[in-house]
Amino acid sequence: MSSTQTTVQDPAQVEQLARIRIPKSATDVHCVYDSGGIDQMIYGRFDVPEADLPQILEAMPEGYQVSSNGEHSSVMIHKIDDSWWKPSDLQSPQAAEWTLPGPFAVNLLFGKTAKSDVLTVYFFNFSM
Repeated sequence: MSSTQTTVQDPAQVEQLARIRIPKSATDVHCVYDSGGIDQMIYGRFDVPEADLPQILEAMPEGYQVSSNGEHSSVMIHKIDDSWWKPSDLQSPQAAEWTLPGPFAVNLLFGKTAKSDVLTVYFFNFSM
């Protein structure tokens, strides 16, 4: 981890920095905030019961949709050297991507892993 990277463990702080909603049911939250370079980046992952996915997607602006073609998500192209960063392990991944004022790009990728009733959600968000 470089000197411009900070590990963020508090879900409320992750929500604020990543501009996404993290349900209270979320577990195994991992997040890194990188303030170096031209753009600020925040990436991470968490597990959530499948039934709580709508709470996350409620933040998606009108007009954006979930894509069933997660293999082409912006999350997949970033090679992160953290043991918990394994988006390629998701089964039938889906993606949701949108831009907020700032501009700020939000990129979510989610799918099932070995736990049948749990989704893992990855995010790779950044200012532009």
